Parts: sequence; structure tokens; C-alpha cells
Amino acid sequence: MKNVILSFVLLMTISSFSYAQKSSKQLKKVLELAMPGEAGGLDGTRGANVAYNPFLKRYYAAFAGNVGYPLAVFDLKGKMVSESDLKTQADIRGLWFNPVTKTLQGNCYSDGGWVNYPLDKNGIPDLPTSLLDETGMYQPDEQSVGTFDAKLKTVYFLSGNSVIAYNMKGLIGKAVQLNPLAALSEDAEPDELSSSYNNTTVIFTGIPKQEFGIYNTDTRKIELYNRANGVYANSWQLPEDAPNYSDFNLAFCNGLLWLFDQETRIWYAYK
Repeated sequence: MKNVILSFVLLMTISSFSYAQKSSKQLKKVLELAMPGEAGGLDGTRGANVAYNPFLKRYYAAFAGNVGYPLAVFDLKGKMVSESDLKTQADIRGLWFNPVTKTLQGNCYSDGGWVNYPLDKNGIPDLPTSLLDETGMYQPDEQSVGTFDAKLKTVYFLSGNSVIAYNMKGLIGKAVQLNPLAALSEDAEPDELSSSYNNTTVIFTGIPKQEFGIYNTDTRKIELYNRANGVYANSWQLPEDAPNYSDFNLAFCNGLLWLFDQETRIWYAYK
């Protein structure tokens, strides 16, 4: 009888642990970054990405779509510390901070390559220069948004339902195919991503066995996947009023999940 009871308790413990691993963490809004410019396209519409400088404690946020769109710098409280007329000077998609070079970096549209922004003593970016020795598209497709793994010096991109890694020499390793929870339509290809997801951006969390995240815009959940095998691991539940766009407007840095609202022109951080 004791063995039966012990087996039952063990089974319940394992089940509880498994459920805890799969259950959604509830995220709350904790910070806002109000971007300069006006809505309507002339000053940008889609948020490209957000990056964080841990040395100077600065956030960097940029628009995707044009070399003349705003690039802004903020302090830890969300106050803009750069001039309102600061521009990207590159057709940015992904944006990240490299702790080794202590510079801001990013990938551009199509074969625009990767760029490097030197920073002044206040963390304000100077004109970007190319990071690559050769021209070409160091990313899966034209609109790919890069996310940086500083430990491995690798940039990850979402391509269909897979995550593909690049460095400054080009494609590296094998693609990690994710197994998204939302089903594909009957006529979809196996390597496609359901229309329920943001299709341009994967986030890199750095959390062991939950490294990659994709945004299910229908459920407003960030689904987390194991980098080693692409298996679903956990999820974060966002509030009902969280922005939910099918492309761009998504980022992760400094332990915060970022979503951009195209109407208010504000990046909202959740934790």
C-alpha cells in the first residue's frame, strides 16, 4: 500500500512539474519608449528592434523601412536622451548591442549587409559603417530581423518555421526547425509558419532550453522553444491590449519583451 501511495505522489509531482514547465507566465507592462516623429509613414511606421547597452545603460530603438527614419536613444526610465532628428542612416531591420566592440550593430534590408554604429561617450550613435568584407544577403530573406547571441557571436533569423544562424562569414550550422503550436492551413507547405505568428522576427532569450521565442498574435503569447531541438518549452502570456502585428514590432533585450504600437509610436516593455 505504501508503495502505491509513494508511486501516486511521485506521479503527481512529475505531472505538476511538467505543467509548471508548460504553463504561461503572465507578463505586465513595465516601461515605455516613445519614438520621435509623426505617424503617417514619413517618419516611419514599423518598429524594427530594440537593443540595450549595459555599460551606459541605454536603450536604442529604430524604425524599419528607410535610411531617413528615426533612431532614438533612451535612459533606463524611458526618457529620450538623443536629439529628435537622429536618423538610422541605414535601412535597418535587426538591431543589437555587441558587448565586445561596445558598439551598436544591425542588419539591413535585403543585401544591404550588416552595419556598425560607433558610440560617443554618452552612447549616441555616429554614422554607420559596414561590418562585412563582402556584399551579399547575410540573412534568409529581404525582410529578416536579426537577433544577437553575444556568447556565441551569432545572429539568428526566422525563416518560415525555422531559425537560421549567421555570423560575419555567412551561414553557419544547421537550421533549427520549430514545432509551433498553431496549425498550418491545409494548403500550406510543411516549412511555412502559420499566419497566427509574427513572421519576420524571432527573439533570443538566452534562457537555457527556452532560447528562441516567436509571437502568436492570435493568443498574444510568446511561445518559447529549445534551441537544441526546436521543441516547445514554455510560453509568456501578454495582456489583451498588447500590440499584435504580423511582422516587425517585436524585440527582446535586457530581460524585457518589447512590442511596438504603430498608432501610438511607443515601444512597450513587458516583464
